[in-house]
Amino acid sequence: MTFQEGRPATLPEDFAAQVKPGSGLAITALVLGVVALLLAALPFVSLIALLLGTAAVVLGIVALARRTAGKGMAITGIVTGSVGLLIAIVVSFMSVITLVLLGSTAGQAASNSDRRMVEETWVNIAPKRYAIRIVVASDIPVTVRYQAGEGAQSAEADGTWYQDFPDSVLALASVNVIPQDFSVVGSFSCEIFVDGVSVAKESGSNFVSCVSLPDLGK
Repeated sequence: MTFQEGRPATLPEDFAAQVKPGSGLAITALVLGVVALLLAALPFVSLIALLLGTAAVVLGIVALARRTAGKGMAITGIVTGSVGLLIAIVVSFMSVITLVLLGSTAGQAASNSDRRMVEETWVNIAPKRYAIRIVVASDIPVTVRYQAGEGAQSAEADGTWYQDFPDSVLALASVNVIPQDFSVVGSFSCEIFVDGVSVAKESGSNFVSCVSLPDLGK
């Protein structure tokens, strides 16, 4: 190294060539790799580790390619970043699967709950249905005029006759029994059942009538 009067001191060219650039990239790769490795195993946070691990690997490779100082730190950053990246991929995949399963389970539970609510609501608001049976017994030919939730109808009977109405909205029914020939003496009866329970019964020889009325208190 020489000094000349009036000129600033300068470094020899061979010495300046030996000075290596800074190790900032290697240090950054190392820090990002370590952080990625620490965060990789945490569910959902592993998504951040994916980015940090990728950045650590890229910066470590760049640092090695530029032959910067801190080769060991660059390699360590690549290793830790790669391991953190792999762990983060697995954990992130499992986290997504868990979310999907939880969403499916919650959706199924909500669907079942909604269905039960609809069924319960329908049971509460749906009108009650009644099973009605009209029975006529006679020892002579008779004409039966009856009605239960529909228009009046008629039929002929000789012996035992019955008619079912299994799905009536009202427990309301009526039946009239008259002989086909008033000159013939005989006996006959009528009876109305609602849900298997007898609610009206009459008998006679000229004319009988049975009527069931709905229980408005129910």
